[in-house]
Amino acid sequence: VAIYQAQEEIYNRRPVFEMPVPLNIQFTDGSDTSLVVYNYEQLQQFSFEFTKDVDGVTVDPDKWILREAYYWDEVPVGLDEQANGNAFNLYPNPAGNMLYVNITEPGFVPLQLELFDITGKMVKAHQLTDEYSRIDVSDLKRGMYFYRVKGDKQSQYKTGKIIKE
Repeated sequence: VAIYQAQEEIYNRRPVFEMPVPLNIQFTDGSDTSLVVYNYEQLQQFSFEFTKDVDGVTVDPDKWILREAYYWDEVPVGLDEQANGNAFNLYPNPAGNMLYVNITEPGFVPLQLELFDITGKMVKAHQLTDEYSRIDVSDLKRGMYFYRVKGDKQSQYKTGKIIKE
């Protein structure tokens, strides 16, 4: 399980609110466990390995920190590589002003690459029609973005994350 945390700018400042954050992990067998992670950076990733299958994660289950939490089903949250995930290469990661896409298996074009910010808002969409594509990401702010590559039948081929420097 990987959890990504980001704190956005407030009034052109980047304060980092340092605090313990409780988590409740629910498993498919009906059991659960509680953990506490310590938030101390603008962008952070917490990774955990469990011997059981995870069914859900609740951040701040007692609502001491978050008054509300939202889930957007359009954001790729399961970042396991899809069956056709090896048919694409996105690089470099972290990215500067340009992101390159190499489609390594014939017959996979045309495809659509979508980039989402951490709130789930789609910030860029690019049609991939050739084996090699170059995407200008200079207009994106520094931070973490999720991507989704999908085919003409809206089937999802690959999801993941990139960091914009």
